Amino acid sequence: MRWAALVTLAVLGCGGADTRDPLDGTKWALESSAYCATGLRFADGAYDDLFLCTLNDGSVGLQVASGNYDVVRDEIRLNLTRGSCGWAPQSSVFSWQINSGGGLVIQDAAGVSVYQPAPSSGSTFIGTYGCFSRDANQDLIFSAQPVHAL
Repeated sequence: MRWAALVTLAVLGCGGADTRDPLDGTKWALESSAYCATGLRFADGAYDDLFLCTLNDGSVGLQVASGNYDVVRDEIRLNLTRGSCGWAPQSSVFSWQINSGGGLVIQDAAGVSVYQPAPSSGSTFIGTYGCFSRDANQDLIFSAQPVHAL
């Protein structure tokens, strides 16, 4: 009798395709250095890709890229529609998985990044939207710019 119940549960558990978005409502963080961090946030089919650094004057510079996303099996497509830099609208496809340590692994031709779950209650700060670039010495330079539709 116990075996029949397990088989029934297993069959019921193997129903149709799961259409639930496994990334919906999640936030992820990747520390880039002692002064900079990257974050990803997914909610209701939209994403935010945040790069923030403490600037020399102690304030925070925040570069943002936003848009919508789709998850199909082990691929995620990010469709960029808003940002604080002068990018063109674009779509990027990455492979992704949740590793055994609970981290979000994102991979493309440029390499692999492993994000950790972000705390549900993060720090509050006041930042300035803008765009980071690098100078001839590869030092980060920040230019304040608004977030705008691309």
